[in-house]
Amino acid sequence: MKLKLVPIENFDKESIKTINRLIKISEDCLKNLNIDSPDYIEFYDELDLFIKRILPQVKNYGFTEKQAIELIKVSLNSGTYGTFDIKRDSIIEINFNPHFRLFYPSIHFLKLLIHESLHLFLYSKIRQDIYQKKFKFKGEKYIGKEKIIQLDEGFAKFLTDKILENFDFSSINESPIYSGLNKLPDYKSKVEGLNINKLNENFNQLYEENSKKGFIIIKKKFNEINDKNLKEKINKLIRYIDGEIEKLSKHK
Repeated sequence: MKLKLVPIENFDKESIKTINRLIKISEDCLKNLNIDSPDYIEFYDELDLFIKRILPQVKNYGFTEKQAIELIKVSLNSGTYGTFDIKRDSIIEINFNPHFRLFYPSIHFLKLLIHESLHLFLYSKIRQDIYQKKFKFKGEKYIGKEKIIQLDEGFAKFLTDKILENFDFSSINESPIYSGLNKLPDYKSKVEGLNINKLNENFNQLYEENSKKGFIIIKKKFNEINDKNLKEKINKLIRYIDGEIEKLSKHK
């Protein structure tokens, strides 16, 4: 996984050292289960550059450029923002967490690396492009497939926990990644007829509820798979998800 820091001059030497160490840990954890790591991790420490990078992705959800910009900002008021570029096989993240001013916790960063890697790995193994169906809106209304949120987030969340269940987090707890972004970004509450606050609040609730449902679904299925080999259990889990996605396409 190649590291791209933007802009690189915003990152001190100790933070870069920590980031590279966490990348190596995540790669080793994934490699042990034959899970491919992404080609890149893009880590931003500048808001405008981050927005510019992910703006086309958010516009594709069904928003205008002005709406998409404010949605990114309001999302960062709610929490950190991790996403990816499927074509480039790249994780995209901003060095900001509103709950931890001045630094980004190493534990959170490690979990993010594995979580987003699992999303990309799943997409590479299933037959359909589910990402476009996962995030789809018409105005303030979510018109995507909640079942896709459940399967996708359940897979990434459950397996992240499974992969790290025996990891000694104390070994990295004292190695923070320092951030130059310490102020919540201002945003417009209404843009071109779209109520940004209402959309963000409603979707966060929908997303959290379906993520929790998905975790339960994936955990139950994982435990039902009669195989002691963890690698094979993951392969069977992917085949299950692929089958469930295929059912969705047949029942539109």
